[in-house]
Amino acid sequence: MPCRYGGEEFVVILPDSNSKEASVVADRIIQDIRSAPYPITGGSRYDTLTVSVGIASYPNQGTEPMEIIEQADRALYRAKSLGKNRAVTARKKRAAANNGRQRKLRGA
Repeated sequence: MPCRYGGEEFVVILPDSNSKEASVVADRIIQDIRSAPYPITGGSRYDTLTVSVGIASYPNQGTEPMEIIEQADRALYRAKSLGKNRAVTARKKRAAANNGRQRKLRGA
């Protein structure tokens, strides 16, 4: 389900999909947009659009909606910094690792 999220940003919600499945969809979207010519104002010239995609999924990158969106946004900006026409998956949530480290410090 695609939704406009801001200026030039869109969110695509893929229920019951993991990051790997979302990556396949993102690659298909990037390929489709890259291969389609778009008219420039006036319609006499055509150009191509570029796409950067950030991917995050439940529960790997978050368990709350805003947390998942924030992780996808971070991945989006990482994709933009790496170049055009690419998708980047957010890093896995590290809360479990942090909780373990805190417990170890408390017990020390």
